[in-house]
Amino acid sequence: GDDSIGYFEMMAHHFAKIRRVRESLIMQVRAVTRARRDRDVFALRRLCKAGIEYVRRLRSATWKDHKELIERYFIKQWINAEWMVSNYKNLVEVVQQNCETRGQNIPVGRRYRYAVALERTNKPELSVETVENGLHELRDRHCETYQRLLIQRANVLTTFERIDESLEALDKVDPTRISTEDLARYYIIKMINYDRHGEHESYAKYLKKARVTSDQYGHIEHLVRARYSEGQSLLNQSRFQEAKSIIASSVRLAHKARYYRGLCIMYFL
Repeated sequence: GDDSIGYFEMMAHHFAKIRRVRESLIMQVRAVTRARRDRDVFALRRLCKAGIEYVRRLRSATWKDHKELIERYFIKQWINAEWMVSNYKNLVEVVQQNCETRGQNIPVGRRYRYAVALERTNKPELSVETVENGLHELRDRHCETYQRLLIQRANVLTTFERIDESLEALDKVDPTRISTEDLARYYIIKMINYDRHGEHESYAKYLKKARVTSDQYGHIEHLVRARYSEGQSLLNQSRFQEAKSIIASSVRLAHKARYYRGLCIMYFL
């Protein structure tokens, strides 16, 4: 049978018209699943928005206890879609419009992404608040979400030049319980902190770890960020030729990977 997004949307609309709510929701979830598999962000936005609106219109007592759970599913998938394309402004708007303005809690598993999006949209204070709330709510201190929130806390503290507090937050992270992408980010924040502390040996150690991990697992954003920091450090030491070489290779890397935010960072340097 047909398993396209359009087919599932059509069937969801059909079942909604004849008031077969369960079947309509199943088709909507299947459409979202298919769009997620196809990495079709435009379809995911449309489907999640429609799904949220449909669930909010339900008035039957049968669905009273399930509405919030289903609505949160669509909110989480919408957050994932914006994260997929690094559209942090849209991600913040999705959370604020569908959670905060309605007095609902942000899904715990998405607090990290929301905190990062707040930081990237120049709202570091709100990012810290989101992190602290998430750390307070999570009881399992070994889970990946807790570890990621600690890393984000450290990152924002570094932005505020609170280096010692940032390093303290990183000391609580268990590197064996995080993904390779988060591990690269963990190394980069440590590297930046040690550089600002003037601890050149530790800086060089974590620079190498950040570059190797990012390069080995293909985390281009973190590799460019590590090289940016390296270029900045070389410039501060008046080692202009070495800095020029690092910056040029990083620009080529970011351009090849279509990592345009990284390109802007490198051109600024």
